[in-house]
Amino acid sequence: MQHIWTSVDKLGKALLGDMWRSVYLSLQDAIALLLILYIPSLIGQLILTNTFLDFSVCMESAIGVQFYASLIIGAANFLLWILIAGRIIGRLWADFTNF
Repeated sequence: MQHIWTSVDKLGKALLGDMWRSVYLSLQDAIALLLILYIPSLIGQLILTNTFLDFSVCMESAIGVQFYASLIIGAANFLLWILIAGRIIGRLWADFTNF
């Protein structure tokens, strides 16, 4: 695994130069936050037998546990995607201002 990562790191530095670190950290954040994003949905699917990846489950019943669970999990997913985008834009902005 280390040999593969060394090759990918050299290739990334050759193609992107100093921006490779920013791209690598952004991809690492996106993967970590994506895993965090799917954990509540997986728990909801195991307990309530519904997937909560979008707001369509919220519209099935106006009151009840599924409505509130889907609303909270859907809003958390939306906010995590905003966080991912903000971190990526912030890193790229910092790199562009250093040029």
